[in-house]
Amino acid sequence: MDPKAVAEAYFSLGTQIEESQARVSDAAEALIPLAQKGDEHARAALDSLRQAAASMQAERTRAQYLWDLAAGRNPAPPADTTTSPDQQNRAARPHTFLDSLLDDLTGTPL
Repeated sequence: MDPKAVAEAYFSLGTQIEESQARVSDAAEALIPLAQKGDEHARAALDSLRQAAASMQAERTRAQYLWDLAAGRNPAPPADTTTSPDQQNRAARPHTFLDSLLDDLTGTPL
C-alpha cells in the first residue's frame, strides 16, 4: 500500500466530510425557525439531517481506523454506530456535531 496514496485518500475524505457537515449545518440553521413553529416537514427534515450527521461521524471513525491500520498501528475495529429505522430517537443515536449545533442555537432539543 502506497503511504502517499493512503494519506491523500484520507485527507480527501476528511475534506469531503467537513464540506458535507457545513452543508448539513447550513440546512439545519435554515430549518430551525420552521421547526420551532411546529412545521412537521421541517422537523422531519431535521431528523434526516441528524441521520446524515450520524452517518458522517461513523464514516470519519472508519476512515481514522483505516488510517491507523495503514500507519502500521493495530487499533480496535470501530463499533458499529449506524442507526436502524427503529433507532431514530435521540437517545438511540450517537451525539453528533449537529446535535451540538442545534442545542447551541436553540437552547432546547428540537
